[in-house]
Amino acid sequence: MDETGTSLYYHPGLLTGGRLEHDCSPERGVGYYAEVLLCLGPFCKRPLEATLRGVTHREGDPSPELLRASALPVLKRSERRKKGFLASLSLAL
Repeated sequence: MDETGTSLYYHPGLLTGGRLEHDCSPERGVGYYAEVLLCLGPFCKRPLEATLRGVTHREGDPSPELLRASALPVLKRSERRKKGFLASLSLAL
């Protein structure tokens, strides 16, 4: 994702997952970027291990605490049928 948060760069093909490190723009909170990863993560071939660095709270963007309390339980509930993605998923501050 670019610094403005308006473009996502990708290479056509499989979503392989693996390790990802990203310095987030100070204009957006890390939750803005984490939402995208939470949507794409279940479709990755390998577990996704992402490190996002930046502002944790920004008006209009979800905080890591909100995602931990809302998105993770929903994903874990739907993940029971499929193994892999959430085996090691966590949001660390």
